[in-house]
Amino acid sequence: MYDPIIISQLCKYDDKLLGIPISMTFTVFYSNYLLLNQYNRKIPETWEEMIDTGKYILNEERKKDNNNLTGYIGLFNENERVVYSLYEFIYSFRNSIDTGFPEVGSQPFIDALEMMKTIKNELSSEEEFRSDDSYAVNKIFSGQSIFVKYWILGEPYINGVVYNITTTPGFKKGISSSIVSGYNLGIYKDIDKEKIDAAIVALMNIGSKEIQREFLLKRKLVSSIKSLYDEEEVCNKITECALFKGIQPLNNPFTNSERTDHYSIKFKNYIYEFLYGNKTAQEISQKIIDLTKIYQISINTSDSYIGLISIIVISTIAILMFFSLIALFKENFGPFFTFLSTDFWILSVIGTILILCIPFTNFGNITNTNCYLNSLFHSLGFTLILIPFLYELAIKFPIENIISKRIKKFKYLFLFFFILVDIIWNGLLLIEPFYIEEININDGKNFEVCKAKSTLSKIILIIKWSYLIIIILVTLLLIFTEWNIESTYYDLRFFMAVIYIDILGILLIICFNLIIINNYIIYFLIRECIYLIVAISNYILIYGFRLVFGFIKKKDIRIEFINKINKGFIDDKTELTIQPSTIQSSFVNDFNINSITDNNGTMKNDTNHHYDINITDSIDTGDSALSQNRSIYSKIMYIHFKTKSE
Repeated sequence: MYDPIIISQLCKYDDKLLGIPISMTFTVFYSNYLLLNQYNRKIPETWEEMIDTGKYILNEERKKDNNNLTGYIGLFNENERVVYSLYEFIYSFRNSIDTGFPEVGSQPFIDALEMMKTIKNELSSEEEFRSDDSYAVNKIFSGQSIFVKYWILGEPYINGVVYNITTTPGFKKGISSSIVSGYNLGIYKDIDKEKIDAAIVALMNIGSKEIQREFLLKRKLVSSIKSLYDEEEVCNKITECALFKGIQPLNNPFTNSERTDHYSIKFKNYIYEFLYGNKTAQEISQKIIDLTKIYQISINTSDSYIGLISIIVISTIAILMFFSLIALFKENFGPFFTFLSTDFWILSVIGTILILCIPFTNFGNITNTNCYLNSLFHSLGFTLILIPFLYELAIKFPIENIISKRIKKFKYLFLFFFILVDIIWNGLLLIEPFYIEEININDGKNFEVCKAKSTLSKIILIIKWSYLIIIILVTLLLIFTEWNIESTYYDLRFFMAVIYIDILGILLIICFNLIIINNYIIYFLIRECIYLIVAISNYILIYGFRLVFGFIKKKDIRIEFINKINKGFIDDKTELTIQPSTIQSSFVNDFNINSITDNNGTMKNDTNHHYDINITDSIDTGDSALSQNRSIYSKIMYIHFKTKSE
């Protein structure tokens, strides 16, 4: 029965009906019929016609020294309701009656802004264009404006003016727009139960078609029941039936927005920068778009090429890392990958790829799934990088112990334990999901980030990072104790560099999670660069450099191997022992590390000989020394200087 657009604009909040419209008012277009008739002009139906007619009449009146005449007053003043006049004008540029509000930045939107400025420049002055309601009313009653947009006047005021009242013009005939306001009637939710029935009866009576017709005929209200304006009885007495029926209420797209107040103020200010400043319509449109748009990294290049470039770079590097694992199954590369077993090499590279791919979790709309995957990739990535080395350090501990034996016996259980802990940490985060925080940037581009808002989530994240730091500290302790073991001499030094880079990366990640940067591209790029540096450095220092030396040295190694076999046949006194560490030492020497070769061909660093000499006494009395109650520090230092595992 009631106009659905009026119901949605005036009577609903959060999609809930709060009442019914019992009376309404709306803006209309006042045309000075005395001046139109004098110059043989008709009431304009489009803004172009209004400008053409207004300019002609103004020029003619200026010739008669009528300098008080105004071309157009459109209620574009400084009060809080001016934004509705702006919406109304732009709404009149939609393509058809049934089309919604023109999209900000679209051609109809741009055309509306350009037309608004043209009207200001051609038919008004800046002071008149920004005049308040009282100025418009004075012009209506004095007849000193050709056209005015104002609220519809009731009787007897309407009978004393020299204006015809019609719907506002549009960008083409048949299109118009009108701001609608009015009074609603509803029932208070906390009303006493015994009064509810009476309130319902009153609401139904006042809102009924019969009562609305009665008050409409007495010109006490304007009804939003459009079918009344089809009744002969009503239209015989109410001459504005065609006007009331033809009203096209503004369909304000921002009515239910949570940011209505903030948006309206900014919207008005930006439009005024265009009307009274030097900004272009395109620039202003972009600033208005930025008010509500949530920017995101994606392969769509309309906003930025960063997403597309990032996907290409990360995907290419990840694919190269993955396919480089083929070298593990090539016989020529075998001597370079003896520190870990084949499956653990694969896991360490997969962990590196997970770290590399963390930026993908920041693509597109940020959801709880993105936040969860981000956390999971962090955990599993560092676990798969660190645990294979932690396992190898544990089983190669220089002093024979039961813990190393058990870890070696239950290799995959050891790995599974740490993966399970990661899954538990991240599973707990599902209890209290991440909060998607919207970062609103004044005169900038808004974006969203993941935040742990609840106390439980923050505690879980603190424990998770603390757990990772403990793993790193244990690994560092084992590296220190095994620092001089000949068979892993160079492996440990490369892995120590990995640990340093990972520590720095983790600290940077934590710091930048606490800092908000007010630029979504820089915010993304900083994090992406951290993950790229960490991932690529880990790959090169753990796996990549071995691959390079595998390509460079594989021919030399085969020749050396054959020569040593031949030498073994010739010299019966020489015992042939070729250890993987021997081959590793030979190719690491290219880094200008001074080394010497013993009679068996084993590579030794000069420093190792120094360590051997210095701790000879300790080794000679090793058994008794270990049995003594020496301090932990002494034990660690004793193990630190050992060059061979027991």
